[in-house]
Formats: sequence, C-alpha cells, structure tokens
Amino acid sequence: MNYKHKSKWKARTSFGFITIIAVLVLALVGCPSPAGNNGTDTGPYTITMQTQGSGTATASPNPAEEGDVVTITATPNDGYDFDKWAVVSGAVTLSSTTAETATFTMPAGAVTIRAEFEALPPNTPSLSFIPAVAGSGGAFGEVEYGYTQPDAHIINLHNHGTGTATIASWSIDDVEDAFEVTGTDTTPTITIHADHEITVQPKADLAPGVYNAEITVTYDEGKTAILNLSFIVTALPINAAAVTVTAPVTGATPEEATTVDPNFSVTAINWNPDDNPFKGITQYTVQITLTANTGYTFAGTTFTPQISGTTTGVTVVGTRGETLVMTRQYTATAPAFGVGKAGTTYTITEAQEGFSTVQGATDHIRDDAGGGDVTIQFGNGTDFLIIGLGIVSFNNDGGTWGHVTLTGNISSSNTTSTQGTIVVANNVVVTSTAVITNTANNDNARAIYHNSTGNLNITGGNVLATSAGRAIHIANTGLVTISGENTLIRSNNGTATGGTIVLGNADAQLHMTGGKVENTSNSANTDGRVIHNVSSNHDDAVIISGGMVEGSGTGSNAIINAANGVIHIRDTAIITSRAYNGTIVLASGSARLNMTGGTVYNTASQGGTVISNASSTHDDAIIISGGTVGAVTDLTGNTGTDRMAISNSANGTGNIHISGADTLITSASNTLNQGVIRLHSTTSKLTIESGTVENTSNGANAHSITINGEDYSRVTIEDAANVTPLPAWLQ
Repeated sequence: MNYKHKSKWKARTSFGFITIIAVLVLALVGCPSPAGNNGTDTGPYTITMQTQGSGTATASPNPAEEGDVVTITATPNDGYDFDKWAVVSGAVTLSSTTAETATFTMPAGAVTIRAEFEALPPNTPSLSFIPAVAGSGGAFGEVEYGYTQPDAHIINLHNHGTGTATIASWSIDDVEDAFEVTGTDTTPTITIHADHEITVQPKADLAPGVYNAEITVTYDEGKTAILNLSFIVTALPINAAAVTVTAPVTGATPEEATTVDPNFSVTAINWNPDDNPFKGITQYTVQITLTANTGYTFAGTTFTPQISGTTTGVTVVGTRGETLVMTRQYTATAPAFGVGKAGTTYTITEAQEGFSTVQGATDHIRDDAGGGDVTIQFGNGTDFLIIGLGIVSFNNDGGTWGHVTLTGNISSSNTTSTQGTIVVANNVVVTSTAVITNTANNDNARAIYHNSTGNLNITGGNVLATSAGRAIHIANTGLVTISGENTLIRSNNGTATGGTIVLGNADAQLHMTGGKVENTSNSANTDGRVIHNVSSNHDDAVIISGGMVEGSGTGSNAIINAANGVIHIRDTAIITSRAYNGTIVLASGSARLNMTGGTVYNTASQGGTVISNASSTHDDAIIISGGTVGAVTDLTGNTGTDRMAISNSANGTGNIHISGADTLITSASNTLNQGVIRLHSTTSKLTIESGTVENTSNGANAHSITINGEDYSRVTIEDAANVTPLPAWLQ
C-alpha cells in the first residue's frame, strides 16, 4: 500500500504500509536498529534510519541480506511535510528522493538514510491517508487462490496541515474491479488535525494475479492525496501430474492423452516422428502440453511428472508455470512385416511399414498365390524374424494354400498350448528347411503345432524349443516326417507329459529317416522325453529308420511309448540316452516295440537300462529281429557293470521275442540278479530264436538272463541262438 500527498510546493509519495507508532522527535542523528550483522562481513546488514524535522522514518526489511529490495517510508507529523531523502552512507541508489515511499537494493554492507521534513506555513492544509488500526492499510498482502475474503481496512484521510482542507473530488482507478470502497461519495471539509473515514476491502473469488488500484482525493487549489491499494492472489501449486497415453504400437493410430485431474487439462499431444499410423522399428517420443485450470500453477517448488503410470524416462521441458510440457521416450516399436515377392518365392521381413501382424503378411501371401505352391522365406536370409507372441498359421480359413515350403529363420515366445511359432491346420501340406524356434520357458510353448491332416515334412534346418517348450506337437492325423543329414529337432523339456516331439492324437504318426531329435533336459526325475507317444494307437505310430534320437540330458529318455501304438526301429537308426530308467520305455498296457535294425544303447553313469518294459502286457511287447541293443560304455568310458540291455518290470508282463542272425543284445552287467536281460515279472516270457545275447563281463555276478522265480520254462532258447554265459539251469 502506498499513500501519496501533493501540494503546490512539491509532490510527495506517501509510505506503502503504515503502522501507527508514537511520534518520536529525533536529533539529526537517529537511533540505529538493534538488529544487524554484529560487525561481521556477511549479512544480514543493518539499515539506520535518521530524521531531520518532525516525522518518522522506517525501513523494511531491516536488517536485510545483500540483494534484498528494501522499502523506506517517511511519515510527517502534524504541521510538517516530507521534503526529501538523503543517503548518509552506503552505496545505494534510491528509486526516488522526493517520494515518501522509495526503494533500493541492499548492498553488501550497512546503510544510513535520512528523512528530511519541513514545517508548513500557517493556513496550509495537507492531507494524507492514515490507517485507523495499526497494521492495516491499503496493502492486503498475499493469499492463495480459494482464499477467505480479507477483512475491510478502515483508513482515515488525515489533515496534518495548518489550515482547513475542502475536498473537491474523489476518483478511483480500479481497472480490474478488485476492491470494494466506501466513504468516497461525499466531499467533506476536514479541519486541522481531523480525519475522514473510508473502508477498503478486496473482493472475493479473484483469480490469481497482482491487483493494484489507486484512490485520489483532490482538495484546495488542485492539491491531491493518493492511496495505493494492492492485493496479490497466488495460484495453488500442482505438485504432480499423471497423464495416460497409449504407447505406440506398429500400425496403430496415435490416440489422445487422457487425465481425470480437476486441476489441469491436456491441451496438446505431439509425437516425434509424426507418423500416422505408427511405423515399426521406430523409437517415438510423446510431447504432452498441460494447461493449469484457473487458480492453479505448475510452478511449485517440486513437481513429479508421470505418463502412463511411470516416471521413468519422463522429462519436463522448459519453464513450469500456467502451462507445462513433458515428454517420454518409448522403446522402439515392434516391426511391421513387409512382404517381398520373386516369382512364387515370398519373403517376410521386419519393416517400418507393412502388415501389423505376421499373420496378416502370411494371409496376404496365401491370397496372392491363389492356391498355388509357394516358398516362404522368413527374415532376410541371415537374421531371425522375431514375432514375439505372434504365430504363423497355415490353414485354409479364408483361402486355400497349395504346397508350402518354408526357409529362413523365425522365432516366437508364444505360450498358448494350441498354437506355436508355426501352426499347420486343416489339410495344408508343409515342407520345411527353416530354422523355427520358440524361446518361451513354458511347457505350453511349441515351435511347431501340427494340427493338420496333411503332411509336415522337415527335410532340413532346425526346429527348436530353446527353453522348456516342445519342438513339435502333433495334434492331428497328418504324418510328420523328418529327414536330411543335418536336420536338428531339439528341446530342453523336462515335464512328464511333454517331450521334444509329442504324439498327441490317436492316429498321429512320426516317420524319421535322418537328422537328429534331441532332449537336453537334466530333470532329476527323468521326466524328459525326446519322443513321447502320448496318444497314438497306430500300428506305425513311430518309425525310425535313420538318424539319431538322443536323450543327451541325464533326465531324458529317448522314447516313451505311453499309448498302444507301435514303435519301429529300423535300418541305420541310432537311439540313445543317459537316463538310468531306460533309453526306450514301454509305459502303456499295450505298448509295443518292433526292432528290425539300428542301434539302441544307454550311456547312464549308473544303472542304465536300454529297453525297459514298465507296463506293457502285450504278447508281442518287444520284438527284436535285427540291430544292436547295448549297455556297454558311457560317455566317459565307464563299462557299465550295473546296466541291463532289456528289463521287464514287475508290471511289464508282456513277452520278449529275439531273432535274426545278426541281432546283438549285450551288456557288461556284473550286478547280482541283473544281467543282459532281466525278467522281473513272474509271468512274462522270453524267446530267443537266433542272434546273440552276450554279457562281456567276467565277473562272478555276470549273467546273460535272470528271472524272478524258478519257472525256467518261461525262457526258450533255440539252437541257433548264441547266449553267453549260458544260464545255469541250462548247463
């Protein structure tokens, strides 16, 4: 608040905030404030106010720090007028030397200033606005938005002159209509030392801002007295802002940002790059502009920006105030899928623009081929085509496929049990030399899910479930064939119901002529399976005539036949595992094994069994007419003194038939009650028509055949057979 007084002799500016104090007549040197810097070289510094003539002088703040803006105010006593200011000491420059209220910037040291007053001539009126209550005046201070309306201030228009003043007019300069004023509608005569009362009050519900007004009274011969009014409303700080915006997705249209905060609104959202729709393999930055609602500001001392539930990577740009700009950079979008074509060969590659899903690209190829045979290359020939949770499904829904040949490299992390990186359905026929992987650590992950009545031919490349998934799951009657010298089918599946290849349909078939099928699981419970026939009852459920089936992990059987289908081992096939409970296990009541060639062996470090009939009761449970079944050496050269070639468990009551001049059944077992062949069941039968059954150990417990019980009639050995050593009951 400032008060002003003007006369025909000089113009004066009255003080800004008036405090009623007892008039104290001072000598030319006034009393310094007791506060100060106590002689130190650092602030705060003392301001000494002196007076000359009759009046008072104040400074605020006092003491003051270097750089503070200090307001000085002079108040004349009755019969006097303020003349001027004088700087006694200190390097300061006053904003005015003649105004009753002036300012200066505090230097790094004490300051002394003198207010000079002079006596008025007789019969000379002089008016000033004086608060009626100490501490009140025209300055109403600072409040926050939503404030309670301040009380009205009573202010007296005081005649401190030597003659009567007659008011000619009042004027109020209140451009923003911020104040309510009463008592200015009269033109009284004010005698010497008398007062005229007015009231001033800021209005309620003002928006944040600085409000100033001026009341001017004109009296005798154009003299004026001025009352300056001031009121500051500050905005409420917004200390946090949470905005939701949909992250960029390849092929999607950018969406508007949303917020439910009542204190601000989103006024702009911009993406860089400015793509619509979003492109693939692109890193986007969103810029969101917020505007504070009336009464609020972002310019608080602290602020926490949040976009879509996170503060990570969110940055405030520029100055905070009525508006705020914040940004967030997102990770690169997933690739779009572009389709290239050269004749009947198509490529699907990652691209910035194209199909938003790999299935969309695949369906486009089907439609473009119009039922003709096609070759599809995944990726650029070197890098993998990464499809995340997506799938590539070859089915005849919406169009018809011809013969499909797959090349290149593709990988997913899909974990839906009826899907896979590649899905073959209906009666589509697919041949693959591609590298097809599923990286998910889940038994439901499949590299290939074959749900077709048509054939799936793996003639090269790799099919890999790199963690806990399955490489191939056969869910329909379509034949799966594996061939090619370097073909690799592998998993690390260690679940009892899973495997590298799972036959999950009653008429599922797997034929293998080359390549390698492997399980690397070290499951403690030997739950790993390379080939697991869960459901097939087909007489030719599994035919292996070449290549290798290997349970390379210590917990992986090579083949588990848990259904009634027949497992055929032929020609040059090699079947091996390190699982102690069996390389091949018959785990169903009617499971069968028919071996006409090939090699089956076990390399477990302890107690390995090559062929284990755990459950089959079939009359022809195990028929071996060619090939080699051996439990001789493991991977470290251990001769395996506790391994058996063939073992019928107590529940495996099915019969064993061995024939063929070149058939070899061998082990080096030297463990009591074991041998090359053990009939643990009391009812199962063993017939050896020809071939060789040999224990290569010279130990005291080395046996060719051991049986449970003394019914030796269950064992038939024809003359053409070579059994070493000959069982004691036949000697």
